[in-house]
Parts: sequence; structure tokens; C-alpha cells
Amino acid sequence: MANVNHGANSKPRKEYRGIYFMMARYQALRGVKPVGPHRSLADDLLTNITCECESCEGRGCFFICGGMVRLVCPICNSLGEIYRISIGELLALRQKVLDHYPDAETPHWRPARSLLSE
Repeated sequence: MANVNHGANSKPRKEYRGIYFMMARYQALRGVKPVGPHRSLADDLLTNITCECESCEGRGCFFICGGMVRLVCPICNSLGEIYRISIGELLALRQKVLDHYPDAETPHWRPARSLLSE
């Protein structure tokens, strides 16, 4: 995986972004709502489907110019994680959750980038 850091003084910085960011990231990566009766099944099936983005070291962005400029990581699109399974496997696991809990679906969801090619 290429390390895309856009220049000499760019350095990733980890920070806590809050509960709403964590919920949004859960939904963006898994394609199911972060809260509800489906959560136990979703966590069982969808655990360990992602790994830390090597480019931004899991931070989702780079800060340059002494932290004054923030650049979104082009590899993980600011999520800090990428899939370690194929998109086909992800969709099959997600569908198992939705078969049991149709209301858990996130409308218009599309998976992000995978380490594996289809």
C-alpha cells in the first residue's frame, strides 16, 4: 500500500472525534445502522472486517503547515480504516444481518475501498 502523505512536513495526528463520529464511521463501514436490536448480530458477523489504513496510520487525514492545513487521506477517505475482506464477502455478511433485521439497512449505502480486488 502506498504511503500518500502529500509533502515534507505532513504528519498524521490521532484525536478523539466524539460519539457521533464513531457512529457515523460504524454505519459507513458496515452499511447498517449503529444502534438497534441488530447490533449484536452485526458485531458478531462484521467484526475484524477492516484494518487500519497504512497511509494515514488510522487517522483519516494529514495535518501540514504546523497543523493548520488538514488533508483528507485519499486511501481511506477520512475513515482511518479499509476493508480486509472482499466487497463481495462484505455484502454477503451485511445481507445476513439485513435478512434478520430489515430495518437496520442504511439507505443508499456503498462500500468503501477494499484491500482485495474483486
